[in-house]
Amino acid sequence: MNKNLIIFFEGHCRQKSLKIRGQLNTLLEDFNHIDFLFYRDTSYNWYLNDIDCFIKKIKDATEGYTKITFIGRSAGGYIAILIGSLLDVDNVITFCPQTFVNHLPMRVRKLSNHKNFINLKNIINKNTNFYINTEKGNNPKHGFQHYKNIKHFKNVNFIDENFQKMLKNDHLKEMLKKIHE
Repeated sequence: MNKNLIIFFEGHCRQKSLKIRGQLNTLLEDFNHIDFLFYRDTSYNWYLNDIDCFIKKIKDATEGYTKITFIGRSAGGYIAILIGSLLDVDNVITFCPQTFVNHLPMRVRKLSNHKNFINLKNIINKNTNFYINTEKGNNPKHGFQHYKNIKHFKNVNFIDENFQKMLKNDHLKEMLKKIHE
């Protein structure tokens, strides 16, 4: 039997991340052939404290799995895209991710040894399927501009739906069923 893995990276807005995590928890009943891991950045540093160690930790956690999906919201979306690209995972589903952090000086400083991580268009691979859920707006933190930053890649897909509505309508569940058939 194939071993599948879903890793969820929480964002800083715990309330919104908990809604996504809650739906993922209920999916455990429907997806008994999928293992779930959840990560939360309690330091609120976008998972960037000792980034090399964290990437290795995630790489080690994915060993032996046939199909791997990363899911993340906001800062968790950023790290899901980043590490998903580096590890060449099968799918990355994000909600309101940032795809560049050059407007956030503290994040830029943390990435001084990894300047190519400042803008994720520098590391997007051609093999992973990326599903970017965000609202069409100009909010520099969570806006449509983050999707536009990486939309020219053929494997980047835009989901134009409010993430709360997507969860309510079970679209995430349907997407995961399709991905992990």
